[in-house]
Amino acid sequence: MKSPDSNANLLTAHFKLDLSRFPGYLIGEGEQKSVSVAAEIDGYDVDLRLESNNGIGLKRAQDAHGRFIFNSLIARISHGETGFDMKEPDGNDGRLLFCLFSYQEILVAAANRLVRYFKYRLRNPQLRAWRDIDFVADEKGYCNPHWEYAGQSLHRSEQTHVWRRAVYLKGMGFLNDFGFGVEHFTPERHTELQVNLHQPCDVDLFDQLLSDAQTALTEGNLRRAVLEIAIAAEVFVKNTLSKLPERQRLQDLDRHNLPNALERGAQKAWGVSFQSTHSVHFENIRRLTSARNSIAHAGQCRFADAGEWHEVTVEDLKAWWTSVLHVNHSMSEYLRSVRTVPQR
Repeated sequence: MKSPDSNANLLTAHFKLDLSRFPGYLIGEGEQKSVSVAAEIDGYDVDLRLESNNGIGLKRAQDAHGRFIFNSLIARISHGETGFDMKEPDGNDGRLLFCLFSYQEILVAAANRLVRYFKYRLRNPQLRAWRDIDFVADEKGYCNPHWEYAGQSLHRSEQTHVWRRAVYLKGMGFLNDFGFGVEHFTPERHTELQVNLHQPCDVDLFDQLLSDAQTALTEGNLRRAVLEIAIAAEVFVKNTLSKLPERQRLQDLDRHNLPNALERGAQKAWGVSFQSTHSVHFENIRRLTSARNSIAHAGQCRFADAGEWHEVTVEDLKAWWTSVLHVNHSMSEYLRSVRTVPQR
């Protein structure tokens, strides 16, 4: 509990979100249809309240208590700030817009702690982490909180200013290459898009795993992203090699780790050494495999290189992602152009 003096420079944002707009459901049971929790996150005081207000509910004859869906999230987020003029409230709009983004980041982080609890502790598999893009449709709830400074409202009336700029700017991260692995549609891909409209493209396990890796990284789960990318690479390489004619196929494929399968399998099938002709990408695959093993066997997100252990970074993951896609493209090209090796 803060002392009265500590509220002197406290800027507080009051958010109210309609959870019916969000993917998945937070399900409760019992007579109490609201719950409040509080925490400090990165120096911000966060108070959250989940509520079910005239929402969907169900109580069967055999149930002791009814079930319901929390359809509202009320958040109060506070942080010490300076630079506000209480005599001229309208002059604070620029400063509030600047602060809004930081408060929104804390709100998303706090909300996802709730989602993570419901998903993993309460075993609710249909939930996923909420992202900025899930929030921005709620222009009033997310982009226009009610602001207080030092306990006083910064609004001259109950009418809240609408900052649509906040909505548009939130997409800038994807345009600025913050969206990991995201590719952009270009005019050259028009035919590809047209073909997909006539006949939807097959999404194989390799592509699904890569997409799951991207999702994991957007949720801040670097360890799971590494695992998903490593599994995707191994699935593609070994499935590709297993489909070759027997005389070109590496025996006991399941016994080989990914780098070994890639090198020996390509040599037998096409007479190509990945380690020699694609050395940078081969080394990245080796590091990725090392990180995958470290996570699976020791729970540590690190990889071995030149006799030393290194913590995995997002930059490492970007390099490995590029190499996995390179292997995918190269092996696909080999399959199309060199189906067999010369008979001896």
